[in-house]
Amino acid sequence: MANTGSTARTPESNEQMQADNARLQSEIAELKAELARLSSTIGTIANRRYEDLRDRASGYAEDFARQGAALRDQAYERAGVMEQEVERSIRERPLAAVAIAAGVGYLVGLISRSR
Repeated sequence: MANTGSTARTPESNEQMQADNARLQSEIAELKAELARLSSTIGTIANRRYEDLRDRASGYAEDFARQGAALRDQAYERAGVMEQEVERSIRERPLAAVAIAAGVGYLVGLISRSR
C-alpha cells in the first residue's frame, strides 16, 4: 500500500506558514515593545511614589525636630523660672531654707546609712 497522505506541502501551504510565522514574529515584537513601555511606566510611577514618600518623611522629620527644639526651650525656660523662685525664696527666708536643706541632708544621710 502506498501512502498517498497529505504529507507533501504545496507552495501555497508553505507561503501560508511563512506568512503566519511572520505575523507571529511581528506580534511578538509588538508585545515586547508594549512590555518595555509598561515596565518604563511602572518604573516612573514607582520613582514618583518613592520621591513623594521621601519628601513626606523629610517633612515629618523637620516637624519633629522643630517640636523637640521647642520642648527643649520650654524646659530650659521652666528650669530658669524655678531657679529664680528658689533663689527668691532663699533670699526672703534664709533660715527656713537652711532648715529645709539640713532636714533633706539628714534624711539622705539616714537613707544612705541604712543601705
